[in-house]
Amino acid sequence: MNQISLPTILVSALVAAIVSVGASLLVLKSAPAEKDQEAANAYVKQALLNDPFMLDDVFAALQNGREQQQAEQTQAALIESQPDLYRDARDAVLGNDAAKFTIVEFFDYNCGYCKIAAEWTKTQLEQHPEHIKIIFKDFPVLEGRAKGSRESSLAAMAVWKQGPEVFHNFHFAMMDAKGGFDSQRINEIATNSGVDIKKMRDDMSSGKTDFEAHLNDTMRLASVLSIDGTPAFIADGTLVHGANIDLLQQLLNASLVDS
Repeated sequence: MNQISLPTILVSALVAAIVSVGASLLVLKSAPAEKDQEAANAYVKQALLNDPFMLDDVFAALQNGREQQQAEQTQAALIESQPDLYRDARDAVLGNDAAKFTIVEFFDYNCGYCKIAAEWTKTQLEQHPEHIKIIFKDFPVLEGRAKGSRESSLAAMAVWKQGPEVFHNFHFAMMDAKGGFDSQRINEIATNSGVDIKKMRDDMSSGKTDFEAHLNDTMRLASVLSIDGTPAFIADGTLVHGANIDLLQQLLNASLVDS
């Protein structure tokens, strides 16, 4: 049986695609007329066989095009989603409401990288209380993989009803704690944070429908913004995936310089 090398298969498969897409990705000198499809295919195939590394440029151009398109789509989604990002009255908010620098954070209390990022956000709230505002979006994506993600979110929503100071203490205590939360552990952390446990549990029960709707709205918002993991931040209008503390600090520093 005749054997066909993998490079030959790849070249043959790519010829038709490259020719059909056109010369926007490859600029070939003295290319034959478009009407002569067979000659054009042969020309492109020979060019690729002569210089296989040309494919690197093709793939790089395709990747750059996809990234640029994704960036444009994300920016458009950020603009369109501003009311849901910044003006959802249900969200917990810490810092100065009139602050110049606003962060929206999507987080899960079981997320290890969220816990790392929380150290930074807590420090910035302490160091720049007038300059920064943080909007918290409960996004329990680890539910089913880590214990208590969704219950922790519901508890945090109930705690927010007890005021910013109590929420601050509870939120960062949860972030300081090792992941994996059952009801008893949530209650213990809440108690140590100054939370009225009875009120928290009563609100979790009576407000469950509203809290669940809030979580579902956040899930939909994350999907629109192509956020599928935690943490994720919108810092001064820039989408930051993961606990990229260096980038967050750069954005904050730039804002501080301009103030």
